[in-house]
Amino acid sequence: SMPTTTTPPTTTKASIKADYIGCFQDPDPHDRDLPVMVVGWGTTVGQCAATCWAAGYKYAGIQFDRQCWCGNSYGKHGPSSACICDAYNIGANVNCVYCLECEACFDTAGDARDSGNDDCGYYDNNPDCGGLWDDSDFTSTAMCCACG
Repeated sequence: SMPTTTTPPTTTKASIKADYIGCFQDPDPHDRDLPVMVVGWGTTVGQCAATCWAAGYKYAGIQFDRQCWCGNSYGKHGPSSACICDAYNIGANVNCVYCLECEACFDTAGDARDSGNDDCGYYDNNPDCGGLWDDSDFTSTAMCCACG
C-alpha cells in the first residue's frame, strides 16, 4: 500500500470528493465536452479528480483507455448510454463525468409552485429565499437547491 502522510500539502487536498453525474457524448475532437486532457491513459477517478481540482476545474471525465479530461461545464453533446465506467476501456467518444467537491442536489418541489406561481428554476437565477413567496405546498429552503 502507499505510504500516508499526516500533513497533506497545503496547495492540494488529500482527497477530492468526486460524485458520478453520468455518461455524456464527446464525438468531436475539435469541440470537446470537457476541453482539457491532463492524463493520456491509465488514470483512476481519484487521480483524475485530484488533477482537475488542482488545476481549478469543477468537473472531471474519464474516457477511452482511462484518459482524464477536465472542464467547467459538461453535456453540450448530450447524454449517452455507451459508457462502461468501471472498465479499463470506458468507451470511445464518451465520458464518465464526475462533479468535484459537489454536494449532489435535486430540487424536490415537483409540480409545486410558490405563491407567485414560480418553481425552483426561478430561484436558480433569483436567490430570494427568505420564504416570502412560500405557501402551503412550497417551501423554497427545503425544496430548491438554490436556497438550500
